[in-house]
Amino acid sequence: MTEGRYRSRTEKAYADMRERPAASDHGVVMYRNMVIREIEKVRQNLDPMNVIRDPDHPIIDTKLDESIRAEKAGSTAYHLPSTV
Repeated sequence: MTEGRYRSRTEKAYADMRERPAASDHGVVMYRNMVIREIEKVRQNLDPMNVIRDPDHPIIDTKLDESIRAEKAGSTAYHLPSTV
């Protein structure tokens, strides 16, 4: 008879960390479920709650592509506009 598969200390620690929310944590659980639900909406290309679009107003360009190409946060290139 064996003791089962070997698990490292880290695996054992995580296995024993099951959440046990108390009654006072009900709001936290509700908030987490709402965030998960809204993330799923975004994954389906739907608008999450509190996003209201005006069909008579053009989409605002946030220059996301430039932000993604910017260097690491904290560098001067991240904070200064491109001169190119």
